[in-house]
Amino acid sequence: GTAGAVVHRGGILLVGGESQAQRTLLDSVLRLDFGSDRWRPAPSLPAPRKFARTVVFRDSVHVVGGSLRLSGSHAPTGSASVLR
Repeated sequence: GTAGAVVHRGGILLVGGESQAQRTLLDSVLRLDFGSDRWRPAPSLPAPRKFARTVVFRDSVHVVGGSLRLSGSHAPTGSASVLR
């Protein structure tokens, strides 16, 4: 849960999040291609994030803020970083 998602260039990107089963933050990015209707791995984030916002700006995907801590609720201590 807690992953970001955005529509970009004919697909959906699912970005970061948290694996509660593995008790770890995720740096993974998955892409659902509308043409093939299949999920595929995309390049990972430089750092794991949960609760981050994912936006498209000038045709680039940006991951904004988020938490670097595993514990917490839906109001975690945030990060001021922007990943591109």
